Amino acid sequence: MLCGNRFGKSLVLPGGISQRMTEEQAGIIGDKLKELEPEISNVCDLLFSAHTVQARFEHTGTVSKKMAQDLGLVGYCGRASGLDYDVRVAFPTEAYSSLHANRNGVANGDVHSRASVRREEVMHAMHLIRTLLNRTGEACAKTAMQELTLAPASFVVTLNEGWRGEVSHCLLTDRDGKIERYK
Repeated sequence: MLCGNRFGKSLVLPGGISQRMTEEQAGIIGDKLKELEPEISNVCDLLFSAHTVQARFEHTGTVSKKMAQDLGLVGYCGRASGLDYDVRVAFPTEAYSSLHANRNGVANGDVHSRASVRREEVMHAMHLIRTLLNRTGEACAKTAMQELTLAPASFVVTLNEGWRGEVSHCLLTDRDGKIERYK
């Protein structure tokens, strides 16, 4: 494991990461990805080619674009209803200057659309992982923990794309520039 637990806790720290990925770890992840990708693709093909599944997915649980806007849907549910919003595009970070977010082409708003968007996002995530693994040596050589001096009595809000859509992070510092609260 990269960080000692399955949740990814303690890997990313303010100013960097707690440890670098070794070439061996990158190889293990790459091998696992090569093993999983055809299995995931096969399961998706089975799911989307089964007439019984399609009969339950198509025209079921439809959320129109207007309804999605009114409800404030984000993430794959919003995109499956035709909303063209992805926090990775709206608020890009340095990583997305060279890695592009997936642009979904499905917008019927039904269960089939949501499942299709999910499939596209899973396949795109595997592509991103492969791309990043190919850069591992370069990234490991450049990545180092940086000493940070945070502004005193301040706060910052940042947005990321989570598995269900937009995730906001807020960090508050005290008068000495120490982290007082993170949520």
